[in-house]
Amino acid sequence: MDFKITNKQKMDSKKNYMKNYIFTLMALFSCTITVLGQNSSSLLIDNVSTVFSNVSLPYWLKSGQTLALGTNSKSVSILEFTVNGTALEFSQVISLTSVQTVPQNKVWKIEAIGQNTVTNSTSILNSNFPPGSVLPTILQSPRKFEVQGTFDWTVPSGITSICVEVWGGGGGSAYGYGLDNGFGGGGGGYGYQCFSVIPGTTYQVIVGGNSSVGTLISATAGGGGASGGIGGTSSATFSINGGNGGTFGGGNGGNGSAGGSGSGSNGGIPGGGAGAGCGNCGTVGGRGQVYIYW
Repeated sequence: MDFKITNKQKMDSKKNYMKNYIFTLMALFSCTITVLGQNSSSLLIDNVSTVFSNVSLPYWLKSGQTLALGTNSKSVSILEFTVNGTALEFSQVISLTSVQTVPQNKVWKIEAIGQNTVTNSTSILNSNFPPGSVLPTILQSPRKFEVQGTFDWTVPSGITSICVEVWGGGGGSAYGYGLDNGFGGGGGGYGYQCFSVIPGTTYQVIVGGNSSVGTLISATAGGGGASGGIGGTSSATFSINGGNGGTFGGGNGGNGSAGGSGSGSNGGIPGGGAGAGCGNCGTVGGRGQVYIYW
């Protein structure tokens, strides 16, 4: 028996294929919108918060309106046009990171919003800084240097300010004599400060007993426990000295874990001084570290 496919059947088959294809694209597009909508951002337009999970892009602003970053917004990509009678002439591309006003005889077309990922586990957010302390206006997951060594860090494009936390390492203990314990090591110093920087600049980051970021900021290690370790210090505008080691326990780190409690215990991380050494052993202090926020 011969089966012949008519032209009408061919056309119906093509229509069904296209229909299924379009439905698939629509479903994928819908899923994409849903996923994107879970990470909404807001902008302050004329000091009024506008959430861009509900407002679609592009979005136009006229001369005289103000624009600033809002919740979960890191930057705004804008096309600026000059108003020439009834026509718009392209002027420039703007990457906005601070409050600005649309200039006279201009209009702005907001093309995209750079989202900022904020974590609540960063050291800064869990610290108790005194009133008036300068904190970063944009908190991203920080660049963490937690392994001893020397590293290069380059300021990302468009970044003109950073905030840095730095910890010195904890001092080691002295060996005990006979059955007696040696002295504990001092805790490492801690510092925090914000700086103006130039995009593309490379800084040398040192993590160790003494930790630093170029010449911007540093924290020193706690002293060894030969006669009771002296706590470390920091060059930062906001700093906490490490605690001194005692005849039994190690000094606490400036803003880190506690010093060792003695009897051969190591210092806590970061920056805790080592506990007093046992009769046949010395103990080590907690490591230093550096966090850079932008």
